[in-house]
Amino acid sequence: MPVGEKLAAERRKQGKTLVDVAAATHIMQRLLDALEHGRYEELPSPVYVRGYIQNYAHYLHIDPTPLLIEFQNDIGGRTRDTRLDELPERTVVPMHDQMHHIPRRTWLVIASALIVIGLTLWAISALVPSGETLPPIPPVTTGTVEPTATPGLTTSTAPAATATPEPAAESTATVPGEAFTLSVSVKEGAASWLRVIVDGKKAYEGTLTGGTSKEWTVNTEASVRVGKPGAVTVTKDGAPVALKNVGGVAVATITVSPR
Repeated sequence: MPVGEKLAAERRKQGKTLVDVAAATHIMQRLLDALEHGRYEELPSPVYVRGYIQNYAHYLHIDPTPLLIEFQNDIGGRTRDTRLDELPERTVVPMHDQMHHIPRRTWLVIASALIVIGLTLWAISALVPSGETLPPIPPVTTGTVEPTATPGLTTSTAPAATATPEPAAESTATVPGEAFTLSVSVKEGAASWLRVIVDGKKAYEGTLTGGTSKEWTVNTEASVRVGKPGAVTVTKDGAPVALKNVGGVAVATITVSPR
């Protein structure tokens, strides 16, 4: 039985289709069909066909060796394997070190053409008379052009306009204010989250328990954020500070009083 029929019989026995074989072996279905029906003229070189038979047999979990021997007997003298020693001595694609090689004859042609061009240019320059050398162009001088007095006309020179100095802008300096004491305390039996920023730096952030208080000396500005405003008292030098509700959080910004 030819190799292709054996493969087809084993495939049907295992309940698999040519589509399954093509998907698993990555061999085109038309080539598999030609192999199963012995249409070797539609197949590529026997080297590739041996690879098809081997992959096909491995997919069906059978030994490919007897099938390869059978295939060799099938093709017989119709074709022969192409071996490495049968490759032509001269390859179509040049070797890497010859890709940019220019034949010697080409170099001679290029050199001769350059010599002819050079001689032609030299002869033209020798035959054409050279013209007189043009005088150099005098440099352009820049300066103040004095007005020429015309008889009967009186020229008056207007005095140069004097720039009026602008009055100096009044300097505004920020008068430092009086530093104050910021105090935050929590009622007994309560607790609240706090974040205190003093003079641009975070002074405290955390949960303050009931019956405790904290104080800071503020030189410019302080801001306080309170989680439970009902349980917290904020004072500036002992005076209560009102808290504003912003997004569910009580906020107060206290600045120093100018002197």
